[in-house]
Order: sequence, then structure tokens, then C-alpha cells
Amino acid sequence: MIYFYNLLLLILCYLSEINSARILGIIPTPSISHQIVYRPIWKELSQRGHKVTVLTTDPINDSSLKNLTEIDLSFSYDLYNNKHNFSDKIDKLAGKPLEMVNAIITMNADICDEQLKHPKVKRLINDPNEHFDVILVEILQPCMFAFAHRFKAASIGVVSMDAQSAAYDSVVNPTHPILNPDFMLPLAGKLSFFERVFSVVISNVMRVYEFLFIIPINDKVIRENFGDDYPSCKDFIQYLDMLFVNVHPILSGIRPNVPAVVNIGAGLHIQSPKSLPEDLKSFLDNAPSDVIYFSLGSNVKSKDIIPSTRQIITETFAELPYTILWKFEADSLPNQPKNVKIMKWLPQQDVLRHPKIKLFITQAGHQSIEEAIFSHVPMVVMPFFADQEGNAKRIVLKDIAVKVDHKELTKESFKSSILEVMENKKYRENVKKLAELLQDEPMTGLEKAVWWTEHVIRHKGAKHYRSAAIEMPFYEYFLLDVIGFLLLVLFIVIYVSVKMSKLVFKVIFKLCGGEKPKFKRH
Repeated sequence: MIYFYNLLLLILCYLSEINSARILGIIPTPSISHQIVYRPIWKELSQRGHKVTVLTTDPINDSSLKNLTEIDLSFSYDLYNNKHNFSDKIDKLAGKPLEMVNAIITMNADICDEQLKHPKVKRLINDPNEHFDVILVEILQPCMFAFAHRFKAASIGVVSMDAQSAAYDSVVNPTHPILNPDFMLPLAGKLSFFERVFSVVISNVMRVYEFLFIIPINDKVIRENFGDDYPSCKDFIQYLDMLFVNVHPILSGIRPNVPAVVNIGAGLHIQSPKSLPEDLKSFLDNAPSDVIYFSLGSNVKSKDIIPSTRQIITETFAELPYTILWKFEADSLPNQPKNVKIMKWLPQQDVLRHPKIKLFITQAGHQSIEEAIFSHVPMVVMPFFADQEGNAKRIVLKDIAVKVDHKELTKESFKSSILEVMENKKYRENVKKLAELLQDEPMTGLEKAVWWTEHVIRHKGAKHYRSAAIEMPFYEYFLLDVIGFLLLVLFIVIYVSVKMSKLVFKVIFKLCGGEKPKFKRH
């Protein structure tokens, strides 16, 4: 009997090994908001028996996950914060989308180059015995798609927010510039005429910019680190098997998706409730009033906003009849009001769940918005860069937030916005209804991400969901040849009709005696 059980155990282990796959995850962006979205995916895939290797700037470091290997790229934060000083550029380049994109692309390419030169990453690239069945790559970093070519593996593009138009283009997903403006543009809802013009022009300028600048700078990084014989990253991206987008259509806007696009939002990164640190719990429990939570996220730091804006914020807080909990990254806050408590770091999801929190003042990052919605907390949004302006406009249209402009902030406007949300019940009622809608789904985002990843593994890719439009030249896709042909036919018909009319007129003229018809003048 013992022999039988041992044999059965060996058979089960063997079958498990057969059904497991080797998965490579690459999330190179040095920002915790980008990393936390994928952690549940790595955990679930590894717990299902797959061997998962992840290149990440923020390792989980969980020894219980035996099938998960992490390559620590946390040194990238030094490049982000010091070499490129991106936090400072956020304020300087506000309202300049193309310059902001240029700064992001240049920085990302430099970071990618340094990450590929990391000893453990180079060992991975050069190991002739290494292989992977599928690679999940953050699509914001095109240079990293060279790993798909290196390992001849199926590839899935992933993005922690909405995808840029170029990403949707890679799987030939419809990208209507009026109905679905690029997520980097400060547009949402029904656009005015000039907003429509702006969206159409900038969307196409960004496509040209990608071809002339983004692709070449990433190709240079690829050939320096993988070899001169490597194809362009554009070729890798165009052969994506799938694209996982961490948005929910109710939040991001309804758009038609090809089967290769899988929406894995909303709330993928939301964790189970945990107890707050004792000092923080005591502060919130004993607060003499309702509490407003203020955080500008991980990329925009409160300590770096310009002094005049920070002064307006502190003066406004001092006049409010509420307690303020402020994520402030420095040791002290100049002119700190008595009703304000600062902390360098906070467990945001659990802070938002506390019953005393009645308002969240946020930069409108995608993950922060989802955390507030799932905690039923309305918002005052203060966007700074990238997708934040568009995110802010979308949730204002949902009546769960009020937007303020940090560049034109006044004490009066800031205070009235805060009081509007705090005192008007509609915002809290609407955010609760929205949370219920987002959660009324047949599958969670995590379940969809894992199921479709394993689908790609089982079938060695997902070319069966590949749109036929990928193989079309642009003139066929945009019907230019058909339109040209129809215009030519129309021209010929009109030309022949005119000629025939003249001929008929001449015949009638001759039959009438050759005299031109005379008309009496009145």
C-alpha cells in the first residue's frame, strides 16, 4: 500500500512537471505603482506550479514562493531620481505632452540599457540552456521585447494602466482619436471641436514620433545588448500574441476590442485588508474629526512641489474643520498646521479603508483611483502628468470627484473643492455605486490574466486570435485603394455622362433645324 501511494505521488509530480511552464516577466519601470499590479499574477502563476522568473525594480522577496525567481533591478531608482531627476521634470514639463513623452522615452531607454547590462540579466541573455514558454513584458519598454526573440517564446504585452495608441496599433485594435483619445492626452468625455482637432493631430504626430525616434533609440539599445543581427523592436511588438490592459471599460471608456486585447482591470492589485500599524491606527481612531487623506503617489512627491503651491495647500488645510493625514516625504513640513499629520510612507489601501477617511486628495494615478473607489472614498484630484489629467477628467464625469489645477491653485478654489466633496453626499453615493459596478464581473482581473496566460502556453501562442489587419498594408486598412478606385469610377461616370449629354444635345439641335433655341426677354 505504501508502495502504491509513493508511485501515485511520483506520477502526480511527473504530470505536474509536464503541465508547468517556464514564464519570464519583465517589468522594468522604477515605480511601485507599475510593479504592484503584476505581483498577484506572479504569485498565482508560481503557486499553480509554473516556474516564474521576474525582472523587477521592486522584488516581493517572499521565500514561501518556491517557484518564483526575482532579479532585483532596484538600482534603477537611482537613475530615475538622480541621473534623470524625473520628479523635477514632472512640474517643469506640465502641459507639454510631446516634451514629456520625449523625456520619458529618453529616460526609459537609458534605464533599459543599464538594466540589460546588469550581470544577472546578461547571464540570462547569454545562457544557452535557458528557455521560456511565454514572456510577459511591460509594453512601455519596447527594448525588452528582444527577450521574446532571444528565447523564441510567445509574448504578451502588459500595461498597468490604459495602453497608448501605439500599443493598441500593435494588435490592430481600433483607436478612434475622438471616442478614445490616447491616454497621455488630457481629454475625456464629449470633446469640443478644437479638442477633436487636437486629438487627431497629436495622435498622428505621436505615431510619426514613434517611427522616427522611439523605435530607433530602442533598436540601438537592443543591438548593443543582444547583437547587431537582431530585428527592430517594431517587429517584435507587431507579433504580440496578446495585450493585457489593466483598465475597466467603465473607467477608461468603452471601446471595441479585438480578442487579443484582454482587460484585466479593475482592482487587480487590491489586497485583502490588513491591520494598520499601531501608531497610525491610534491616530485615525482618535482623530477629533473626519479625516482627509492627501497623497501625490510614488512619482509625484509632495516635498518637491513648488513652495508657493505647498504654502497654498498648508494654509487651506489650516482653515478646514477636519484632520489631515499627508504623505510627505521629508522630515518636516514648513508651517505645518496643527490639524495636519505628516508621514513619509503609508499603507494606502488600508488607510483608505478606515471609517474615519472621508476624502482622498490624489494626483489621479490609476491605481490610487481604483483604491479609492473600492474603499468608497470620493476624491479631489490634482493631476500632474502622463495619464493623470485624462484620469481626472473621467472620474469628474462620473461625479465621484472634483478637479483642481495645481498650476493655478488658490486657497479659495482649493477650499471650496474640498468642502464640496465633503459636504455633498452625492459623491460618496456615486463612488459606492461605481465600486459595485466594477465588481459585478464573471471573472476577476487576476483570473482573466492567469487563464489567458495559460491559454497562450497551452497553444504555444495565440496567433489564432490574430487580426487579419496585421498583414494588411496601411492603404488597404484605411480603404485608400478602394476610395481611390471609387473616385476614379465616379470621375469616369461623370465624364462620360457630360460627354453623352453634349452629344445628345447636338443631335437634338440638328434635328430641330440647326438653329439654337431662342428665348424671349421680358
